[in-house]
Amino acid sequence: MRIQSAKENIKSYANAATFGVVGGYALKHLLPLSSYEKNDVFTPEVLDNIKHIVNGAKKSEFDAIELGVKEGSEEIAENVLDLFKANKNNILSDKFDEVANNLKDVTDKTKEGVQVLIKRVQRSGEMAEEVSRKSYEALAKNSRPTFYFVALLSAITLSVAVLKKSLKNNIEVKPDKKDFDIYY
Repeated sequence: MRIQSAKENIKSYANAATFGVVGGYALKHLLPLSSYEKNDVFTPEVLDNIKHIVNGAKKSEFDAIELGVKEGSEEIAENVLDLFKANKNNILSDKFDEVANNLKDVTDKTKEGVQVLIKRVQRSGEMAEEVSRKSYEALAKNSRPTFYFVALLSAITLSVAVLKKSLKNNIEVKPDKKDFDIYY
């Protein structure tokens, strides 16, 4: 007969608790923000700040394109660059209808060149917005109380470990041949 020792029980409970602590901490960061947390974090001031960051990124990309042309590291046709510069305010303020009106009478190749530059500026703004939103989400997730997540998952994993141990047959009976000798 083999009876599981108390030392083995403590080890399995410690493993369950450790898993609960690590899992609870990970759960704190992996769960998406609730609608309450989103409303609490993404206030109008924060949204204005994100918009300011996006506009700054777009303006920086616009300036980088102009500087690249001046330094010779970017080869852009003169007419494409002139149209791009002429529509600077419309591009930065996302007034694409006005940009489209200004590009009506130009060749397809010129229009395509300006659109490539506009997409480049827009992509830099989208990336800045994504990074800003993720930063604010991470800030909100970091402000969540760790104790509740750790305590909850630890309690769950310990409960499962205790249930598993109590339901498992801890005594293994292996009959020997001598136990049956009286029947032979």
